[in-house]
Amino acid sequence: MDEIIKKEYRKNARKKIIEMPESRKIIESKNLCSLLKNNPSFLQSDLILAFMPLNDEINTLPFIEYASECEKKIALPRITPGTNLMDFFTVTKQELTTLAEGSYGIKEPDKKSSKINFSSNEYSEKKIFIIVPGLAFTKSGKRLGRGKGFYDRFLSTLTTLNLNIYKAGVCFSCQIFDDEDFPFTENDIKMDSVFCSFF
Repeated sequence: MDEIIKKEYRKNARKKIIEMPESRKIIESKNLCSLLKNNPSFLQSDLILAFMPLNDEINTLPFIEYASECEKKIALPRITPGTNLMDFFTVTKQELTTLAEGSYGIKEPDKKSSKINFSSNEYSEKKIFIIVPGLAFTKSGKRLGRGKGFYDRFLSTLTTLNLNIYKAGVCFSCQIFDDEDFPFTENDIKMDSVFCSFF
């Protein structure tokens, strides 16, 4: 039953995103990046885990570039082909312009990039700020992804390592849904905050 409800929510969210005017998407993306830049958890962080947005996702690239200019360490995900797993690899500001299209049409770091080993002592004391995409969110932090479970699996692994990580969901205003009846199971990871330009 939960999967049927999730499927309907995803369908509804995709429809809302398609119907949102491009001019509105540009404004909301700009405002969202401003919110992220001024967030205390971002400002205090050592490592930024980001993502390269797809065409139907809010544009976080200006925030990623800003974080790089602030000399924050930046890492982007790379999906392991044929699996529902992903790892994060460090990138420089220059490398952001040379990313190659990988799984699901997502721009990914080169194989030669340095893979983040979160279980190493290097990250035990680091403050990590991750921006997380999704199709639907609630203001309280519940998230619904595309159905492959990449982020839920990855975040679950980080949780077991007891790392200092701040989970920031990011989306357009049309992707915010009411908490009531929102499909959320024990395997779904809740965000610490959801960033959206209208609240």
